[in-house]
Amino acid sequence: MKFSKKILLFFTCWFVADISVAQQIKGISAQDSYRAIHWAMEDGLPLSSTRTMFKDARGFLWVGGGGSFAGALCRFDGTVFKRYLPGQEKRGAIRSDDIYTFKEDSLHNIWMGTRRGISRYDMKADTFTNFSPFIDSAFESIIAPFWATNDEVYCMEPGGVITTINIHTLKREKILQLSATNRPGIGWNSNKSFFDKSSNSIWVLRAYESSLEQIFLDGKIQYYSWPCYRKNVKHPRHNAEDMVYDTKRNCIWINSGDGLLEFSLDDKQFRPVDALKDLIKQKVTIAVWELI
Repeated sequence: MKFSKKILLFFTCWFVADISVAQQIKGISAQDSYRAIHWAMEDGLPLSSTRTMFKDARGFLWVGGGGSFAGALCRFDGTVFKRYLPGQEKRGAIRSDDIYTFKEDSLHNIWMGTRRGISRYDMKADTFTNFSPFIDSAFESIIAPFWATNDEVYCMEPGGVITTINIHTLKREKILQLSATNRPGIGWNSNKSFFDKSSNSIWVLRAYESSLEQIFLDGKIQYYSWPCYRKNVKHPRHNAEDMVYDTKRNCIWINSGDGLLEFSLDDKQFRPVDALKDLIKQKVTIAVWELI
């Protein structure tokens, strides 16, 4: 499916689902409550497929592509797609436009995990600063920024290394070295991992193993797996696509093949969200599950 169609489908499905709930409350008309805008390559979109998207604090939509498709990085202001091309010799250019993840720091600079390390976009200067992996590797170069505090950005690096980068001085520090068997890997959703200060640990989704991985900074690993909640039903997968950390509820929302799950960090229990059972039967909502 082309990227432009994905944008249209996502916006349409999201608002249809949202309106279904709103109608029950306010009795509003679905036809007058949303609109879908279709942006295609003819409108300036530089690629037909994407790996990740991110909306920053100033409202810009960042789009990154790559993998089996040609790499592309662009910023969308609602009207114009501005493309950033890699330049090996050009000062201030990004090193690679094969983008995996985005993360915004407290200074509103954008950190991007790329095929050739990590790049920081300086919002004021409109330039990039590039960083190579902490440990040289002939086979891996992807660095994924996944968490930001007031002063630091946390990164997953090749070789199972977890580092922090001070956003003011750009000084890097290695805080953890994982063994080969405990490395979570770096994927398109690695930026949804997070650091839990209360337990001094990092939470990662093991997407293809139907489990969460809690990585303590002393090297200890704890796994939490959820059961199959869809009894006597054949479904294509018992794993997960993505997760989101909810600071208010102190929980993790998981987009799984069994439906939406809530994992409480207080009691370490998984709970299926029964309120959405009727919605996931609708084809339009299934599309949302697949695209979030």
